[in-house]
Amino acid sequence: MPLAPEPLFPPREAPKFVYEPVDKTEKHHRQRLRETWQEFLARRAAKNVQMAEKESDESRQARLQREKHALKQMPPGSKGAAVFRWEHDHEKGYLLRKHVPRGQVEDAWMEFRDTQRRYDGFHNEWDLNGEFDPTARDFSDD
Repeated sequence: MPLAPEPLFPPREAPKFVYEPVDKTEKHHRQRLRETWQEFLARRAAKNVQMAEKESDESRQARLQREKHALKQMPPGSKGAAVFRWEHDHEKGYLLRKHVPRGQVEDAWMEFRDTQRRYDGFHNEWDLNGEFDPTARDFSDD
């Protein structure tokens, strides 16, 4: 039996992405190495468009319900959405997306104004970031 001929062109490899390191105890944040929060959100928005195109009616209805509930700006409960806080890394010079453990969500939540919280219904995740609205007033000192 003859062997298949060698391809004229080598098979194309998928691009290899390098992600920011994650502690073993931490939920993965999906932030790529040296990726800013703006780049992360733009990439995720493009992914959400793809997900919407393939979304079933049932999934769409569940997502829309989650998004409607998120408008209330209440911290998620123990079985709710994952929460990530964008923290400045002085060595790297940009913000890193860090998972907030369930027991710390409410405290972290109160550190941010409504304009500094963003919900993603496709991934069922909240992002907390002071840079979403740097002019937001901190009422905790009043």
